[in-house]
Amino acid sequence: MHLDHTLESYTVSNKFVNIRTGEKMFFSIFTLFIAVYTQSPFLLLLILFTMSSITIWSGVRVKHYLEVLMIPLTFLLPSIFVLAFLCGSEPVLIFSLLGMYLAMMREGLELGALLMMRSMAGISCLFFLIMTTPIAEMLDTMKKFRMPEIVGELSFMVYKLIFVLIDEMESTKIAQDARLGYLRGNRIKSLSLLLSSMLVRSLEKAQNMERALEARCYAGKMPSLKFGRENESESKVHVISPSLILMILFDACLLVMAVEGGV
Repeated sequence: MHLDHTLESYTVSNKFVNIRTGEKMFFSIFTLFIAVYTQSPFLLLLILFTMSSITIWSGVRVKHYLEVLMIPLTFLLPSIFVLAFLCGSEPVLIFSLLGMYLAMMREGLELGALLMMRSMAGISCLFFLIMTTPIAEMLDTMKKFRMPEIVGELSFMVYKLIFVLIDEMESTKIAQDARLGYLRGNRIKSLSLLLSSMLVRSLEKAQNMERALEARCYAGKMPSLKFGRENESESKVHVISPSLILMILFDACLLVMAVEGGV
C-alpha cells in the first residue's frame, strides 16, 4: 500500500470534503482531549468505535484503515507488555526465564489495558482528521489562529518528504529482495545498507526540493487550494452547519458522561 497516495486520495474524495476544516479540527481535537482526560474504559471504547466508524463511513476502506492502524499498534504492544512486569504488587502469572523469575502483575495489566484503549482512542481521533482533511487546508486553518507561517511551511515540507522517503525505501527494499539480499546471513548487512542509503537519499531529496522551490520563485509561502467550497476567509456570515451541531452534541454527551462519572 502506498501510504501517501492512499491518504491523499481519501482526503479529497471523502464524504466530509465539503465540511469546514475548522469544524473537523475542533471535533477531532476536543474528542481527543476527552479521551486523554477520562479513565472510563467504556468511554474510551465508545470514542474508538465511533471515530473509527465515522472515518470508515466517510469512504475509507476497512482494509486500508486497519493497515494504517497497525503502524502505531506495533509500537504500543511492547510498551504495554513491559508495564505488566513493572507496576503493581499482586502477581497473576509467574514464570522462569534464563534462571530469572518474572511476575506479571494485575495492576500492571489493568494499567496497560487502560493505556492501550486511551492510545487507540486518541489515534482514532487523529486518523479521522488526517483521512478526511488535506494537510494544506489544516495548515491554512491553523494560520488563521496566528500560527507562524514558517512552522506551517516546515510542517508541510516534512509531511511530503516523509512519504517521499517511504517510497524510496520501498523501491530500495524491492531491489534488495530481487537480489536475494534478505536471505539468511545477509539480512543484517542488507538492512544496514538500506538505512545508510536512506540517509544519503534524504539529504539528496532535501537539496532537490530546495532547488525546485527556488526555480519556481518560492518566496516563503506555499499556496493552498480549496476543494469544492467557497473561501472561508471571504465569507462574512458563518452559518452553523448540521454537521457541527452533531459534533458538538456528541462531544457534549461524552464530556457530561466523563464528568458525572467522576472519571
